[in-house]
Amino acid sequence: MGEIGDNIRRARILREMTQEYVSNELNISRQSISRWENGRGYPDVEKLVKLSVLYDVTMDYLLLGKDDPSAANKPSSKSGANCLTFKVMLVVGFLSTLLGHLVISTIM
Repeated sequence: MGEIGDNIRRARILREMTQEYVSNELNISRQSISRWENGRGYPDVEKLVKLSVLYDVTMDYLLLGKDDPSAANKPSSKSGANCLTFKVMLVVGFLSTLLGHLVISTIM
């Protein structure tokens, strides 16, 4: 669990953001950021996507430590689709559709 927390902390510090600033941007408590960074919990998918955008890093970096977060502003890091982000969004879309079908079937 520590590796993801280390990646989240490293990206935040690289962007010179405080835990308080990030918590305000994500509309969560500062303690949540601290828990993630100290390996005592994980952000949910929605928060992970928001962290990726806020820190201007890939989700691969936050989850796996792949890519150099300092290279995020270079054009080469932005070329091509972020495969992990695409997969996560696909799963979220699938689950939303499935949930919608379940709700409709219980109503009828």
